[in-house]
Order: sequence, then structure tokens, then C-alpha cells
Amino acid sequence: MALLTTVLQAVVTGLLVGGIYAAMAVGLSIIFGVMKVINVAHPAIALFCAYIAYTAFAMFGIDPVVSLVFSVPAALLIGAVMFRILVRPVLGGPPLISLLLLFGFANFLEGVMLLVWSGDPRSLTPFYSASSIQLGPVILSATRLMAFIVSCLVVAALAVFLGKSFTGKAIRATMQDRQAALLMGVNTDQVSMVAFLLGVGTTAVGGTVLGLVYAFYPALHLLWIGKIFCIVVLGGVGSVSGVLGGAAVLGVAESLTATFFPAVWAELVAYVLLLLTLWIRPAGLFGRTG
Repeated sequence: MALLTTVLQAVVTGLLVGGIYAAMAVGLSIIFGVMKVINVAHPAIALFCAYIAYTAFAMFGIDPVVSLVFSVPAALLIGAVMFRILVRPVLGGPPLISLLLLFGFANFLEGVMLLVWSGDPRSLTPFYSASSIQLGPVILSATRLMAFIVSCLVVAALAVFLGKSFTGKAIRATMQDRQAALLMGVNTDQVSMVAFLLGVGTTAVGGTVLGLVYAFYPALHLLWIGKIFCIVVLGGVGSVSGVLGGAAVLGVAESLTATFFPAVWAELVAYVLLLLTLWIRPAGLFGRTG
């Protein structure tokens, strides 16, 4: 009975964290689906937004969730500059060029964070950070639950936007066949810009609320990128539901590993899952095979 309770607690905790991961990963999936660009600066932007939330909380006492009104516009501004200066000029070129440019920008952001906030770990500790809710044998951390709810609302809103709006349908059409979308009158350059901004906007939310759960430092984006890649590969590129599934799988796998093995082993889970998925099912666990 004790073992069953332990496993159930680990699974629930993993699902909560997986929901947060999904908000960070879904934007990368859409960006790659539309432009075939691997935005390795994605987690660095998320981390930068976590620092904005930290500053708003430390200096003015603003709740990290409320600080999204500052961090999301900041991410959108950064994304617009990135797209115009770094991404748009190399669209359609060799993938290595955009990869190197965005990796350089990620390192630039890391340097900015080091200069402004130093390399010391920071954390977001609002008044409810030590609170929890008990549902039967399972204890839910208030911060994890809050972060999960916010992330899921953002991912759900994105799914509705992609499924119902004209722009969302244009994004999905461009992901399926860019040339066909262009022939049908879709402004693929504008669609690419919107997709890129949607991507950085959702990762801003994910990074901010992830700061509620874990301590963070400037180089942490190098660890987050592995997790995000794993989720995108597990879920299949361009699939919101697939990203949710992939994030849930990673979150639960990490939580179970940390429960029954030394916690440091949990950091290897994303890479193991990534390698196994690429080897056994390259289209992803939830992606189409044909």
C-alpha cells in the first residue's frame, strides 16, 4: 500500500510538471513545423522571463503569475527582433546557419542574465509556495498546481487559436505544406512571423511558471533545451496534443526516476527517451508515421 501511494504521488507530481513543460515545448514545435528552424534560444527566452518575474516579485512584491503581463510582452519584443534580424534573412537556407545564429543569441542572453542577476540560483517564493492540498493519499504542491493550471490554459488557448482562427488555420496549412499554402494565397512570411511570436509567447509563460517550481540560474537553459527537444520528438512536430502527451511522459518518467533512484539520474531521462524515440519511432510516440 505504501509503495502504491508513493508511485501515485510520483505520477501526479510528474503530470503537474509535465503540464508546465508543455507550455515551453509547444512553441518550439510550432516554430519548427512552420519554418523548419530549430530555435535553440527558446529556453533562454523562457529563463529570461523567469528573471523578469523574479525582479518584479523581489522589488515590488508582484505575484509571478501576475508578472506575466510584463514577461510575455518582453518575450514578444525579443522574438520580433530575433525574427527580423536573425531568422527571416536565413529562412530557406542551410539549417546550420540559423542553428548557429540562435545558439549565439542564447549565449548572448545568458551573458545578459549573468551581468544583471549574477550566477547565483534564484527562486520565486510567493506566500503560497509552502502550501499544499491533500486529495486522499496524494499531496499537491500549491505552486505546482498553480503553474500547471496556467500552463494548461495557455496551451488550450493556443490549440483553440490554431483550430478556429483563420491565422491558426494558415499556420497549420503552412506546417503541412509550405509551397501549397503559398500557392493558395497564404502569406507565408507573415505566418512565419506570427508562429515565431506565438512560440516565444508561450515559452515565456512556461519559463515564468517553471520558476515557481524550481530554482534557476543563467546556464539552466542548456538543460531545458534537452527536455524541450525530447518533448517535441515524443509528441511529433506541430501537434499540440502530441506535445501534451510527450510532456506528460517526460514529467512522469522524471518523477518516478527521482522517487526510486538518486535525483541526479532524473536529468538523464530526457536524453534516454530522446534517443529511444529517435531509434524506435522517429515520427514520435504521438506523431503520424506516414
